[in-house]
Amino acid sequence: GLEMLGASKAEARTRASAMLELVQLTQFAARKPAQLSGGQQQRGALARALAPQPKVLLLDEPLSALDLKLRKAMQIELKHIQRETGITFIFVTHDQEEAVALSSKIALIFSGMLRQYAPAASLYQKPKNQEVAKFFGAKNFVPGDCTSGYFECPLGRFTLPEDAPVSGNMLTFRPENIVVGVDGDIENSFQATIISKQFLGNQTRIELRKESISFEALLPPHIAEPFKEGTTVTVHLPRRLLWVLD
Repeated sequence: GLEMLGASKAEARTRASAMLELVQLTQFAARKPAQLSGGQQQRGALARALAPQPKVLLLDEPLSALDLKLRKAMQIELKHIQRETGITFIFVTHDQEEAVALSSKIALIFSGMLRQYAPAASLYQKPKNQEVAKFFGAKNFVPGDCTSGYFECPLGRFTLPEDAPVSGNMLTFRPENIVVGVDGDIENSFQATIISKQFLGNQTRIELRKESISFEALLPPHIAEPFKEGTTVTVHLPRRLLWVLD
């Protein structure tokens, strides 16, 4: 790239050294590509792309061939390099976790159509439609009616956040945002029966049901431990974490 821009050999060497230092490859400068590990080769390719100081850099699934541990390390490295250089990175990936870990904003594209462009938190908490919500792991969708800041459905009548859509026929709430086993008369609370429990390591999945509606909660194992299948518990849906979809 530097050669194509007409840089002198001295300029190119200085710039190349700076880029190798940026991607932490200075000690490997004399090695051939075949003598480098997969992660080192990826960092070398990044240094080569950054050397001409582009305004925008497109990275098309650059980490897909790496193992999980190396991919996580490279994500941290890429974020650091982007902040150091100030260059806009357009990062293409099919991995939701990778997109969330790296981005300031996400453009979610299905079948060539832009579905939503927003910070990761908005895609999780304020999806535009059910398709977007499901892509980012939402599983609980309850039909009903939205009127004047409330949503009425078989689970009950729920107060919505102030910025929620004023119309819509589907209430959604993420499994990790559900509070189970609360005491007292708390807004947006109701009784439900525990249908099943499944230990997942760092989380416990609990399936609950009220009338004909089943939904899923994810709890820390120490919180979920006392709850038994077949028992009735109080469920709380925090107002600020509810959302309405068409």
